[in-house]
Amino acid sequence: MGESVRDKSPQSGMAGTATSAVAHSLERTGDYLQSEGLSGIADDLTNVVRRNPIPALLAAIGVGFLIAQATSRRS
Repeated sequence: MGESVRDKSPQSGMAGTATSAVAHSLERTGDYLQSEGLSGIADDLTNVVRRNPIPALLAAIGVGFLIAQATSRRS
């Protein structure tokens, strides 16, 4: 997918730089997913939460709030 983005994007200027960075990130993400798999991702996420419990809790509360707002019906 990263290669496809890189091929269809401008090669110079601000847009070229931004799309090149996005393409590189997509390629790295794909490599990470292939090498680690779901169990590796779960282990990494667990380690992040253990190292940063307060920010993880605040992020979870924020995501929960956004989901509640998106799914609630307004009268």
